[in-house]
Amino acid sequence: MVSRTTSAVTADWYRAGRRTSPDILPDEVLLHIFRFCRVDTVDRVNGTWGWLRLVHVCTRWRRVILDSKQALGLRLVCTEKTPVRRTLDVWPPFPIVIEYRHTQPSIQVPENCDGSDLAAALEQHARVQRITVCGLTCSLLETIASAMLEPFPVLTHLQLESCGDPDAAPVVPDGLLGGFAPSLQRIWLEGVRFQSLPVVLSSANDLIELRLDKIPDSWDISPKTLASALSPLTRLISLTVEFQSPRLQTAQDPPPLTRTRLPALTMLFFKGVSEYFEDLVSRIDAPRLEYSVIKFFNQLLFDISHFPKFIARTEKLRSLDRAEVFFDNQGVGIGLHLPETTVPRNLTLRILCSPSDWQLSSLAQVCHQSLSLLSRVERLDIRECPSRTREPKWQDKTQWVDLFHPFAAMKALHIPRELGPRIAPVLQELALPRAADVLPELKWLIFEDLKALEPSGPLHGAIQEFTTARASTGHRVGVRQWEVKWERDLQWEWNLAREWARDLEVGI
Repeated sequence: MVSRTTSAVTADWYRAGRRTSPDILPDEVLLHIFRFCRVDTVDRVNGTWGWLRLVHVCTRWRRVILDSKQALGLRLVCTEKTPVRRTLDVWPPFPIVIEYRHTQPSIQVPENCDGSDLAAALEQHARVQRITVCGLTCSLLETIASAMLEPFPVLTHLQLESCGDPDAAPVVPDGLLGGFAPSLQRIWLEGVRFQSLPVVLSSANDLIELRLDKIPDSWDISPKTLASALSPLTRLISLTVEFQSPRLQTAQDPPPLTRTRLPALTMLFFKGVSEYFEDLVSRIDAPRLEYSVIKFFNQLLFDISHFPKFIARTEKLRSLDRAEVFFDNQGVGIGLHLPETTVPRNLTLRILCSPSDWQLSSLAQVCHQSLSLLSRVERLDIRECPSRTREPKWQDKTQWVDLFHPFAAMKALHIPRELGPRIAPVLQELALPRAADVLPELKWLIFEDLKALEPSGPLHGAIQEFTTARASTGHRVGVRQWEVKWERDLQWEWNLAREWARDLEVGI
């Protein structure tokens, strides 16, 4: 904020009708102006801004800016187009931000871009604050490896992304960062093999985000090793473990007597096979977890017996009371919500399989193993992706009965317009005496399109048969219109999902 004295002087000049120029302004006023420029141009991802243009305006501006390097957050940005070896000594020893995107199509990379300038920037290990290398190849890693074997005491962000070839995953050498990076806050590895990661994590006590994407098959990091490596990370907020492809697991070790406790973890993302996930969550406690997305590759058999126990050890997710089953071309899933949620789905479990009959049987199998997790759900929505191109094949109606069986407390079942005609055989199956114990607390069937319920509609007979069967057992079930408010809630959730994704991308 500009001081009262400075404001008064400026006002006197204005009232006097004097024409001012930047040269007349005091240094402190210039500094305030530069701070506003920083706010307007700062990059939210890496914290850099366009001060380089300002220092070339005049000698005085250059002096004011360079003398205020800490107040203005001055950093040198080294990209794949920066001639680091020729220009690094031109500037004072500012912190260095490395943004090296070797394969980005929109950037024209110089022909002499052989990684030597990147290595030169990395050699300034005591000054490097951020490292982002996208399009990492085995040859490029070989060029820069020796420069990354020293400790990086001020490094806060490390992002290494491979060129995308799963058969040629770069192997990060042992001793990266000298095994010592105490200031690290975020690590993002994609498609690279990093066997000595546990050594780096042992010194990264301030880490708040660990993201392991597209883990190659050649990186044999067991759940036991990973859980042990996470133990020092008491400030970790977000954890991502996603494998490139399904991995067959050998015999699992028995669950430990004591588990790794992650007291700050609020977000968990996983993609892989259920055996790995089960082994991992049996070894960790995350009491503050409030948002999680779990994706399983398609399997014949799923084993998630430890997953409900893991959720039961959280403070929030054990109170989920609303669920949503969704189908699309790539898979099937179930999302669960807290009574007063701040995210689109607090817990999402998704199975990646295309055949619709496999989708239903896989989801029924997973839900059957999650009885304790689903026993509190009072509202269930069934949704189908509007862009779904194939008509689902749900010949086996008993799979729906198996799917609904864990929802012992469900009071309202919401059915969208596109699924109305196809749900009729399911209701007829639920009307049979052997299904009387399924959905015992159901009070309402809520349809988006009530026209299908007219006497000439496809659902009329099935609903009448179902409601009559339930009434005979003393449990009346009513039929209602899908309210517009619920559609507004759904749209709000999708909008919030996009905002959440953007926040995660910029590292908030």
